[in-house]
Amino acid sequence: MAEAVGSEEIDIVIKEAAAPPPKKKIPPGPRPKPTPKNKGKGKGKGKSKNPPTLGLPPCTILTNDGRTIKGEATEKWPEDLNFDEIDGGLVEELGDDQIVYKINWDNSYHLEYRRQAKGRVAEQVITEKYILGMRVLMLGLEQAYRQLKTKLKDEESAAGLQEYVDVFRRMASQGAASTVLALAQNLPKIVDKSATTIDDA
Repeated sequence: MAEAVGSEEIDIVIKEAAAPPPKKKIPPGPRPKPTPKNKGKGKGKGKSKNPPTLGLPPCTILTNDGRTIKGEATEKWPEDLNFDEIDGGLVEELGDDQIVYKINWDNSYHLEYRRQAKGRVAEQVITEKYILGMRVLMLGLEQAYRQLKTKLKDEESAAGLQEYVDVFRRMASQGAASTVLALAQNLPKIVDKSATTIDDA
């Protein structure tokens, strides 16, 4: 015979879910002040007479006709310097060791790479690489020039260096413009991890 089915009483109590502990509010810190476009961070606080620059100096764009580029104003090529499409740019001294880089948009190497680019985004990437690369290379020349100037002991040598500094800057910018995009485009393809001979230990 089948046995009788037994049962027990169970009390079910429904409670409110426990609230998570409140998060501690951290007061916001001071916000950094916005800096103007293309402006560097200025010079370091070292003890040397010409401390290294921590950021890139500001730059402007030169064009052969002074036209606007993407709505941004540019400066026309200086007529008194026989400036042309081979030039990479100029350096203008503003006083108090402040300088501004003037990058030649209509440089023939820059425009040739833009013509080879596939699409507007690729063109913009080329231009960004060109302008940034020019600023970095011109900064390197400026640092070398300032270090050499501090090493010169007599005033005559320092004055001779100062007399030709604009020629040096212009020559350096021409050389930089002819190589900066080739370096930026091809070095990552030529030198990568597979090209190294040192094994990870």
